[in-house]
Amino acid sequence: MWTFCGAKWLDPEIIDSRQPLTPEQFSSIIDSLADRIADWESYHV
Repeated sequence: MWTFCGAKWLDPEIIDSRQPLTPEQFSSIIDSLADRIADWESYHV
């Protein structure tokens, strides 16, 4: 069904809360997620 609808699968992004992140690491993860979402939106619009 997923392929039939033309959807693009995004691999999950796992953030393990047991490992403390620096503000820079957290910011990098958020930026990466924003880029992935923007790419997904451009593919589906």
